[in-house]
Amino acid sequence: MDTIIGWIIIGVVFYFFVKKKKKKLSPEQIEAQNKKAAQEKALREKKAAQEKALREKKAKDDLKKTQELIKIRKEKEKKILLELTNSDERVYFSYSFVSVKSDLYLINSLNNKIIESSKTCAEKLYSQGYKIVDIDKTGKSAQLEAFNFVIRFSKIDKSKLKLSSKNIKKRKKLPPPPPPIP
Repeated sequence: MDTIIGWIIIGVVFYFFVKKKKKKLSPEQIEAQNKKAAQEKALREKKAAQEKALREKKAKDDLKKTQELIKIRKEKEKKILLELTNSDERVYFSYSFVSVKSDLYLINSLNNKIIESSKTCAEKLYSQGYKIVDIDKTGKSAQLEAFNFVIRFSKIDKSKLKLSSKNIKKRKKLPPPPPPIP
């Protein structure tokens, strides 16, 4: 048993010495290895440059496609916005409607999404001849700043607003209130 262990140890030591021992190369072999390494390095650099060029081209194409999609989306949004702003009935959304200067956003009635580019305020809509028809509060908080509102505006027909003194009826005077009970 001791001899077997001894032979195993000798084998392991011999294996490591043979394995670790480096072969000495001639100058021609060293030069050939250096040339081969330089060629492999040049090949790797060439492949890397080609891959980089392909990635850059793909990135440019992707950017171009993205810009085209954004342009198409903006054109569709402008078309929808124009269509909605030409109507006499409009529905707006407000994150917090606390004054006439609060921000309002037009709601696309086709998909019930807010059109962020349609930001306006009630004051501007009043000046354009619109009036508030209905206000719906959304949200669960009791704080006024946490309310979300859906507000319907309708265009006022100015021909109906022109009142002449002939059309106005005078109200009858009400009798005085009764005296207080003692």
